[in-house]
Amino acid sequence: MLADVIAGFHAAFIVFLIGGGIATVRWPVLLRFHVVAVIAMATVNLLGMDCPLTVWQKHFMSHPYRDGFVDHYLVKPLHPAGTTAPVRLLIIACWVVPTAAAYATLASRRFGRGATVRA
Repeated sequence: MLADVIAGFHAAFIVFLIGGGIATVRWPVLLRFHVVAVIAMATVNLLGMDCPLTVWQKHFMSHPYRDGFVDHYLVKPLHPAGTTAPVRLLIIACWVVPTAAAYATLASRRFGRGATVRA
């Protein structure tokens, strides 16, 4: 049961990672939480680590799967070859592109329109 709870939290984390940037445009209070999620995901990806949520989920499963959460639940059902280099780029783009667009929007609101330059 704990493995299922962790899997649900993992899925919610992925949804927040992808859509959280856009949500911050509407609700800026979410920005601090989204930045933490982005830093955590970037760290895991850049260091080539296994996601801690996947490790914890597998620990509590009686028959754990071999690959990562995203590969097992999202990629392989749609792309049986698994996570190839182009698929990895697509996965990364799915959270980087909306995040960059949302953060650019927030930055333009803060520093763009109505900002004054003082001499």
